[in-house]
Amino acid sequence: MASEKISLTLEEIISTLQHSSLPTVITEGKDDIIVYRKLEDAFLDINISVLAVNGRSCLLELFKRRYEIRSPNKLAFIADRDHWIFTAIPTAYKANNLFFTHGYSVEMMFSSILKLNS
Repeated sequence: MASEKISLTLEEIISTLQHSSLPTVITEGKDDIIVYRKLEDAFLDINISVLAVNGRSCLLELFKRRYEIRSPNKLAFIADRDHWIFTAIPTAYKANNLFFTHGYSVEMMFSSILKLNS
């Protein structure tokens, strides 16, 4: 029997975040989680949580709706730059808590996320 993936809807993700007091790093998907789990280990003392959502479009929609969440300042978003590699990132997605990868620049994002929580 093939295993089925269980995915939360956008509404379920928002509800989950509304009930959390942890600073949370939101990533695009389950493939990213392997790398970003190191954040949880590296910042155990401040209890950072990592949440993988259902892809880039879900992450960007969640970013747009972040003010529906009780503590939007405790959220950081990490997305792949993808089709914005050769063009500018749209103004709607320029924020101090939304990070786009530039190749494998995870270390840069880690230090930026730390600054958000200090």
